[in-house]
Amino acid sequence: MAKPVSFCTCTDTKCPYNPVNHDQGCTPCIAKNLREGEIPTCFFNRIDHPKPTGGWHYEDFAALVQAAKEKAGSKHLTAEQIMDHPRMQIASGRTERAVRCPGCY
Repeated sequence: MAKPVSFCTCTDTKCPYNPVNHDQGCTPCIAKNLREGEIPTCFFNRIDHPKPTGGWHYEDFAALVQAAKEKAGSKHLTAEQIMDHPRMQIASGRTERAVRCPGCY
């Protein structure tokens, strides 16, 4: 098994497409999501806001981004807002221990 993709924030390690379960990186996950009209979990995890919907489709991601913008009172999420998310700090090596964000799934 190959080393997991360092920036992957998906916690569903039971998923056969998760990079920890094979040596093909993100390709199987991206292919599955394209087939099903979905967006990978890692995109959702980069937004520091609870998911307002139950799905993983394009519309669900758009609703999440819109809800986060409204909460932030801004038309745009900054790179700092995204990178300050606890999971991104772990993935980027900015923290040494796992942090569980109450808004993450």
